[in-house]
Amino acid sequence: MHLFSLHSLRREEKRFEEHYMPMTGDLFALAYRLLQDEEEARDIVQDVLGKLWQLRSDLPPEGADKPYCLTMVRNRCIDSLRQQQIIKLQRLETDEDTPSFPEPAADDLYAAFEAQDYLEYLLKELPPRARQLVELRLRDGFSFKEIELLTGISEGNARVILTRTLQQLRQAPEQTRQHEQK
Repeated sequence: MHLFSLHSLRREEKRFEEHYMPMTGDLFALAYRLLQDEEEARDIVQDVLGKLWQLRSDLPPEGADKPYCLTMVRNRCIDSLRQQQIIKLQRLETDEDTPSFPEPAADDLYAAFEAQDYLEYLLKELPPRARQLVELRLRDGFSFKEIELLTGISEGNARVILTRTLQQLRQAPEQTRQHEQK
């Protein structure tokens, strides 16, 4: 190894130890807050530090390094939450203990399809943000914390938007009936 590259490596090691290693507590706190799982949070911080070490020669300048690291941790947590959600869904799909139900009557099926078509129509008519929240919460089963991570909409705001949207959806059939009667 050349003297120049050895000196450069030591400089990168020193920068890494001085600027990135002290952040591990903050990185862990963020990961734990998002995941609520100490072991998973530690794994993610370790992965991020490994990635930072690999990218050490291309890291952002001082001052931008902490937001960069926090964003890396946040993104890895989102990936982990998504993966956990996929695994949960796969388990539900392959669960052999699922009880079997009797086949519904044809009239019941027709009414269910009609109701589903109407609901899909109503969902398409919603503003994009409201539709996204309904889909993430009710169809995909994400928690409000996960929705905040995925969309950037705060938990409280997401709850308000979802509550109002569900009220609109509940009132829609009645409004349709009233409109048809006029």
